[in-house]
Amino acid sequence: MLQGIRLDNLEPPERQALQTLSRLAWGLLPEVATDSSTITKDTLPPNYAQLYKSQDETDYRIFININNEVKSISLRDSTDTDTDEKAKVSSDDTTAGYLNGKLVAGTGITFTENNGGANETLTIDSSASFVPNNIQAFTSSGTWTKPAGTSSVYVKCWGAGGGGGGGKSGVAGGDGGGGGGYREGVIIVSGNVTVTVGAGGAGGTGGGSPTAGTTGGSSSFAGDSTITANGGAGGQGQDGGAGGGGGGSGGSFGITGESGTTINNNGGEGALGGRGGDSGVTNNAGEGGYTPGGGGGGGGSNNQNGGAGASGLVIVYY
Repeated sequence: MLQGIRLDNLEPPERQALQTLSRLAWGLLPEVATDSSTITKDTLPPNYAQLYKSQDETDYRIFININNEVKSISLRDSTDTDTDEKAKVSSDDTTAGYLNGKLVAGTGITFTENNGGANETLTIDSSASFVPNNIQAFTSSGTWTKPAGTSSVYVKCWGAGGGGGGGKSGVAGGDGGGGGGYREGVIIVSGNVTVTVGAGGAGGTGGGSPTAGTTGGSSSFAGDSTITANGGAGGQGQDGGAGGGGGGSGGSFGITGESGTTINNNGGEGALGGRGGDSGVTNNAGEGGYTPGGGGGGGGSNNQNGGAGASGLVIVYY
């Protein structure tokens, strides 16, 4: 006996057919093939609606006989992978698929499937190198202006060199200043960025009471995070100690600058940068460091002044 309701005098019939769902128990539904052609006007009386389920229980349908014309409405079960486990890219996509098949990895991009069937995740990793379209070098402090569409930059920073110490007559020459540090890495940017380029440290004054050279300035790029290369320390006067090399912070890689020397009183080399200035030995002032970041040489022992450290540098790739 058919389990259904008559659609006589009901408007619209399809609406009444959907209401049948609340009147029928799933376990009592007759099992039929999913092909709607198996249900005809001979098996379903006029103006009747009936809900069926397929033999494999993956498809549920409402069959409606309206004026001896049988129509069906499919109600997909939640086990249908085309609408549940699989996805479509857009409304125009005609084929549903799994996420790791729908996503297309570009150059340098890899997809890694994790967890093996238990709450799987998909890791997206990039091994592509940063390829800039523009390069801007800052030899003095300023502002980097963010172009539209740029979200990250690659930055290289050199700190300034420390100045060499002054020498004292008849005693000793001044010691060399330390080289500036170096840092590099990708920095996220959301607007214009303040760029600071460190000034080289001044050389110490030679004489009866020789002075030390001053520390070189730090160079930095202050994006959403800040990358900084510190300046080298100044060398002491009268062989009191060489200046140490500068370090830094931020970015993904860095090198500490070379320390100045006390033996020959030369300035330290800037990390991946300019060489340190030579000592003035006896009768000459210390040589200035070389850009970027070289430390100044110590002043000669005949009351000579120490050499100045070289300034830093910032290069932005975008």
